[in-house]
Amino acid sequence: MQDFLFSRMKRSAEIFGYEPYDGPLLEDIELYRAKSGEELVVEQVYCFVDRGGREMAIRPEMTPTLARMLARRHRELPKPIRFYSIPNLLRYERPQRGRLREHWQFNCDIFGAPEVASIVEILELLVHFLSGFGANKDHFQIWVNDRRMTDRLFHRIAPTKVRELYAIADRSSKENPGKTGERIHQLKLGNEGERLMENYLYDFKAWDSSPALGELFSAVEGLPCGEYLHYRPSIVRGMDYYTGLVFEVFDRHPQHKRALCGGGTYANLLECFNEGPLPGTGFGLGDVTLTDFLFVHELVDLDSVTRGNAHVLLACEAEEQGRAVLSLAAEIRKQNTRVITIPTPCQFKKALNFAEKAGVRTIGFLGKKEAREKTITLTHRDSGEKTSLPLGDVGKIRALVEGRK
Repeated sequence: MQDFLFSRMKRSAEIFGYEPYDGPLLEDIELYRAKSGEELVVEQVYCFVDRGGREMAIRPEMTPTLARMLARRHRELPKPIRFYSIPNLLRYERPQRGRLREHWQFNCDIFGAPEVASIVEILELLVHFLSGFGANKDHFQIWVNDRRMTDRLFHRIAPTKVRELYAIADRSSKENPGKTGERIHQLKLGNEGERLMENYLYDFKAWDSSPALGELFSAVEGLPCGEYLHYRPSIVRGMDYYTGLVFEVFDRHPQHKRALCGGGTYANLLECFNEGPLPGTGFGLGDVTLTDFLFVHELVDLDSVTRGNAHVLLACEAEEQGRAVLSLAAEIRKQNTRVITIPTPCQFKKALNFAEKAGVRTIGFLGKKEAREKTITLTHRDSGEKTSLPLGDVGKIRALVEGRK
């Protein structure tokens, strides 16, 4: 399954012109304090002191590593800069559905392009990727917001409690309004503060006060991502480095309502490296949430993906036919057709059972009759259709096998 997902991720990123990169699994913990915030470091980072007395962290995300790498090279790279990665990440948090301590994440980032143009490209990439599995607007939506608009209001309501207001906003889409109202009341914002906060969270037309959101909705008209886009004031994202437009891809399945992935724009990613502003936009999509999404919507045959990837199984009835089977397998593999063999003689029924468990659709069987006639019988596992071909006609054998994969 992992190889299947990774191949789709790579293909979508590269179709949009993104180049692969990777980075070290270990980083100085100060990198995450500077770029992701103290909450991530205190609550979710696996950290240790190495033999040199340095406090190190196993990477919980990839963007700070990318920032460190870009700080060294961005001046020599043509803009916009486009990178993607599929890193292994670890976070110390409570495992639950859709969230494990260890996972892989599909990241795409674009730097040095105008904010709205870059976020449109990122959203188009995401829609292209998900629709490649057959997903459509019945399966997911994209919720967007502008953190500048949110930040101005929260500083007006309670400048000393902005972080708490962001936490309430982030939770509000996942709980009923009554619970959110209790959280707001507990902050003791006063009547006017509570009124402003509650009006903001449930006013889904307030986006017109953000020039960037207005430009974004105009820019996506007629594009594939346009029909997925909706304004939601609760979308704020948790990382400290987001500065402008932010978004989340939200699963619409009634038993699986949750964010699939999120991202947004950041203007100050390189400032802790004493580099000038380099605007960027990116997203991260975890393999666990993606697999859950594909499973609940029945968008992929997980059995066929996870059970083996051979095109044909070759087997023989008697030991003296074993060399012929191995020779045929070698010739077929030269044509980049995937073959597996059963190393010991067996009856056809055993070969059929093996193929079913391995997820192989075609069985090539060399029995005593076939050995006398110098042929091989190719059986389609699902239909039972049998075809006899000359043992030496590798081209026809491969063509039949490839047609059934």
